[in-house]
Amino acid sequence: MTIKTMATALILAAGMATAAASHCEADETEKESLATGEGMPLSVILKRLEALGYRHVTDVDFAHG
Repeated sequence: MTIKTMATALILAAGMATAAASHCEADETEKESLATGEGMPLSVILKRLEALGYRHVTDVDFAHG
């Protein structure tokens, strides 16, 4: 996977996770994590992407905090 492709995929994933957030109800633990700046667990992001129809996510990267 090229850098350009990876960057595009990460931007898409972040955008979809944000969009999915408005469609999925967060549980209390998740709300607390987001409120304290801890971020969102990868498992939650993947579930939300799957709920939007994305499948076979195989490469996820966390960069620059």
